[in-house]
Amino acid sequence: MRYTVLFILSGFLFHFTLCAQKVGERVWLHTDAPAYHSGDRVHFKAYILDMDEKVSTAQSRYLYVELGKDGVMVGKRVKVQETEGRYVGYMDIPEDAVSGVYSLRAYTLGMGRAGVFSYQDIQVGRPHHLVCENADTTLFSSFSTLNIPIRLGLTPQRDSAILQLDMSGLLEGEWADLSVSVFNGGHRPLPPYGTSAADRGALEREVTQTLCGQVLTSRREKPVEDAKVSLISPQAGIFSVTSTDKDGAFVFDGLDFPEGTQYVLRTDDKRLLQIQETVYPEYASSGRCYRDEGWAVPFPEWPDDAIELDAATAVATAVVDPPKGFSALADFSFGPNQISDMSATCMHEVLRRVPGIFIREEKAYLRAAVSIYGDFPAAIAIDGVILEGDYDLDCVEMSDVERVDVFKTGQTVIWGARGGAGVISITTKKGDFVPQQASEYLNQKKVTLLGYQRPAPYKPSAQTIYWNPAIRSDVITFPMPKDGCLGICIEGVTSLGRIVRYFVKWE
Repeated sequence: MRYTVLFILSGFLFHFTLCAQKVGERVWLHTDAPAYHSGDRVHFKAYILDMDEKVSTAQSRYLYVELGKDGVMVGKRVKVQETEGRYVGYMDIPEDAVSGVYSLRAYTLGMGRAGVFSYQDIQVGRPHHLVCENADTTLFSSFSTLNIPIRLGLTPQRDSAILQLDMSGLLEGEWADLSVSVFNGGHRPLPPYGTSAADRGALEREVTQTLCGQVLTSRREKPVEDAKVSLISPQAGIFSVTSTDKDGAFVFDGLDFPEGTQYVLRTDDKRLLQIQETVYPEYASSGRCYRDEGWAVPFPEWPDDAIELDAATAVATAVVDPPKGFSALADFSFGPNQISDMSATCMHEVLRRVPGIFIREEKAYLRAAVSIYGDFPAAIAIDGVILEGDYDLDCVEMSDVERVDVFKTGQTVIWGARGGAGVISITTKKGDFVPQQASEYLNQKKVTLLGYQRPAPYKPSAQTIYWNPAIRSDVITFPMPKDGCLGICIEGVTSLGRIVRYFVKWE
């Protein structure tokens, strides 16, 4: 009896372990074309599918997409933020990319940590048509499919086409989230589905961007409890202060800002500040092989003619830039429009407009920052990094300045003890200014997280005639080329979890 109970319990624990390790997400990418030139931009829409519930999901706020070839990642990793339940982004192919088959690898945080990835193949350059021998066509076989036929016609007296979607296959109350691409050539795209063999680890949803670290003593590097750590980003206009736990660890969350946003972390003097680096999974190929089937239709060349837009005349008016975030705590602020109206040639001309500031020996002093030991110059911070006290403000090019904020007193919680005599904060337009005279402080770190991708307008290319990642009507109009055949691909997921994938060649 005892062995029977133990056998049942062991079986239950084994089943529970398998359920806990199961990763229930897969990513399906729809690209605007199956083939590109080097230096092109690949536009895509991602559908994240819940393999357990058999529906699309947007519970993970971010999607990661990488471009690779032969098991090596090329270019840079992009992070796509969920917007209105959709994941729409783009990937730039490097200018020096050689011809061949590349793979777009897509995954959520939970998938990446579990070693599960989805792959979408694209062709770059002018190769022959390669057909995949061992594509994983069963990846979404558990989903029911729905074909949405289309009708294509020409608009009278216009060089445009009308695409009519037949939505009669939808059930009552069912709706479809669709994307459509129309590209030159009409050649059959490579099989789009693939996945890694691994399937392990608990699924973890990513709902916000976080930054972690630790504060240690500068000599013996022991954890410091209850140490104050401040975070500031002049680009994003934010600041925050937190305290370390008993292990000296701290966490800042809610850092959901675009790519390129930089943050400055600062703690008390005589402390060692360490940042926990974000670890991303190594790139690996999809493990497919291809056979050469020949290229039926010539790959389209770039058009020789270009469209030249008429010159536009802009009329400027004086606009006051309202301070935001940490700038709202400054005693005086100058935004980009105010700086432009000043026509200042150097930073000293801007600072002379601030009451209580005087310039002596090329240093700026605040009249309130006086002690029995004499005057102390205000600290200079560029893009959140405090510089040496004798930094020459003439080294700052006014054409690079986005805004200037002056903190007199009372805001040392942001800048620490070095801000006691006041701080002149200069924010550059790019936010990545690296002065040669910057101090190397152990208690001050500047980091750049992988922010989400900034939206970019779509521009038709030599390959793609039309791309719409969010179809909102069953009638679509797009420009019609004078000759040649077209490939039309419609993909998506319905609200009831039915997959839509319809490809047609039109001549």
